[in-house]
Amino acid sequence: MSGETTNESGRDYQCVAFRVLLYVKTISVASFVFTINGFVKSQTKDFEVKVPELSFEAAKEITAHEIFAETAY
Repeated sequence: MSGETTNESGRDYQCVAFRVLLYVKTISVASFVFTINGFVKSQTKDFEVKVPELSFEAAKEITAHEIFAETAY
């Protein structure tokens, strides 16, 4: 999974943990956390993470996802 995210919080962070939820239709099939270190205000960072414990066949069926900041310091 890859993408980019922008720190629009107005604060600098040493580390931000993001929660990812993956769905097939309305059923949640995966949930995991990844971190971005050194995330300063107004900065945009690219990310690329491996989805743990999800087969390639299951990954092809993903229909929706949610990504949100879970914690930061």
